[in-house]
Amino acid sequence: MEGLTAVIFKHNELSVRGSKHPPETPHLVSYQYICILPMSGPVTGAIPANPSPQVQLILDFFTALCVGGWDQLNALTAEDFVQTINPKSLGFPARNKAEYIKWNQDGFHIFKDFKLSIYDIAEGYDSVTVHGGSDAVTPSGHRYNNEYSITYMLTSTPQGRKITREKQFADSHYSMEFFPAEKKRLEAAGLKACW
Repeated sequence: MEGLTAVIFKHNELSVRGSKHPPETPHLVSYQYICILPMSGPVTGAIPANPSPQVQLILDFFTALCVGGWDQLNALTAEDFVQTINPKSLGFPARNKAEYIKWNQDGFHIFKDFKLSIYDIAEGYDSVTVHGGSDAVTPSGHRYNNEYSITYMLTSTPQGRKITREKQFADSHYSMEFFPAEKKRLEAAGLKACW
């Protein structure tokens, strides 16, 4: 079973009466799957067999992040895109679209073999929330394996659906230990950290 992962399956849909959305239209969908998936490709885990267009947009976004698809990343994000990393105590600044793409380009050269594992996806009206983790190796040879909960807000544009906001919560304890230590290791090796 080497190279395979098991994931739990669950599917919930909720339609709330009295909301601005028709009751027959579910606006909260949660996916968790139990299946054996090959650990190939940059994005693995609890991925629906037939994802909604909103979820597919986020999966395409993750793939672009993992493989360095900067033109694709640019195409999938709205012009007013903003990213925040929380909690604020981590000290990461909010980033606009250009800053976000540049930050990821810089990070792409620091984190090698970057992969994302999706543990759970919850879909709402104009939003997708993903709980997942990352795995990568830094030039200093240290493993980076953080855990995240990320909410993406979506908007309709003349060019189609786009991501307008990424609100990320990272593992605070892990981040506060890893990033300062890795910055020192990179500087000792004559490299610049992108954070």
